[in-house]
Amino acid sequence: MQIIKRKISDSGRKRIYFCGIRIYKSRRPNIQNPKTEAKPTLANGTPTNTTNVTANAHEQPTATIRDFGKNNRISIANPNNANLRISVWGDNNTIEIKTTAARFNTRIEIGSPNSTCNGATVIVEEKVTVNGMYMLLMENNSSIHIGPDCQFANDILVWCTDTHYITDMDGNLTNVGKSIEIGEHCWIGLGARILKNTRIPKNCIVGMSSVITRKFDTENAVYAGNPATLVKSNIKWGRLRPQQYMDNNNNPV
Repeated sequence: MQIIKRKISDSGRKRIYFCGIRIYKSRRPNIQNPKTEAKPTLANGTPTNTTNVTANAHEQPTATIRDFGKNNRISIANPNNANLRISVWGDNNTIEIKTTAARFNTRIEIGSPNSTCNGATVIVEEKVTVNGMYMLLMENNSSIHIGPDCQFANDILVWCTDTHYITDMDGNLTNVGKSIEIGEHCWIGLGARILKNTRIPKNCIVGMSSVITRKFDTENAVYAGNPATLVKSNIKWGRLRPQQYMDNNNNPV
């Protein structure tokens, strides 16, 4: 079995395939050390970066990982079912994708080429489906946690950062991104924005184009609006279409 495969593209960029995952080396120099470019390696290797994946080596690569730091840990339960684009600028960051869902169309960025981020964490639990989501972290030790059995529509932003600073009149920073928590079995509607330092409790729905700006505590609820507020409580939701639910339960409108 061929575990590692190297190719040179028409543009001259070196591409390395590891267990069906394309891990390529960008022309951009390493942020921490311009003389040395970071090279993702196997978990038992001696170089600085570690990329752990579980995949079928014979499948087409569906995840692209760019790692420009040291000691970053990236674990993907089933990259063959994912359309993942991961970029990390910084050290000691962790990304763990536990879901094996057939739909996981996600872009994850930690740090940026001109501002590294260290010690950040992204954890996605099992049975999470995503039609289109962009996760961004830029502050050290910030985190995003998504509970199991969540459903994300398209055009979702989950940003644990404002990307630019805000201070009070005395120069004290007021907008540090720390965490985003999304509980078990949440449905995030089309075009929703989930911002820094927020919490969505389990069994909740976030309405289409809503903007989550604070921490909520009421479970089994609908949050909607800009900024989002509690609009309905004592609800349950499922993945069936309304017509399927009616047909299955002999419950016509």
